[in-house]
Amino acid sequence: FHADGDVGRQHLENVNLLAREMGLTVVLPLPFKSDISDAQIDEMARRLAASNAGMVLNHGSPGLYAKLIQRTRALVGSRSTFMAVNSGSSQLASTLGGLAHGMVFSQVVPSPWERKHAVAREYQDAVRRLRPDLAPSYGSLEGFLTAKALVLALTAAGRDLTDYPALWQQSVD
Repeated sequence: FHADGDVGRQHLENVNLLAREMGLTVVLPLPFKSDISDAQIDEMARRLAASNAGMVLNHGSPGLYAKLIQRTRALVGSRSTFMAVNSGSSQLASTLGGLAHGMVFSQVVPSPWERKHAVAREYQDAVRRLRPDLAPSYGSLEGFLTAKALVLALTAAGRDLTDYPALWQQSVD
């Protein structure tokens, strides 16, 4: 299930390459446009249930993916395992409730609820101090890490950022 755009098609190609390396086949690509209708999602759910696909991967909107999962699970005989990446996993699990049972999520950041890693502790402390109403999530931890990396990069760059085009040209040459 992927966005029907350049990034989504590249994701599909990556999945196809990995599947071939593992002796698997992508049986039913499900591209979608941002203006996908409920009727189109219903049709995708019917096609997915009929395909007997062993797993479904998502590269797109967690909200649309939740609709696809809900509608596919409502069909008798659907046995696909739904998988997702960390972006939007908390939102997806919350939206699906019990339908999220059996899903597989890959996470590329530490748990936002555990304190094993220094960066997770720093994140939790910042959330408690600055946004006590915000529930920790993988998505907000990922945003925290992105902001932290940006601040570190800007700090390392120093104050004189006026010659950016020349620096860019040097890195290209």
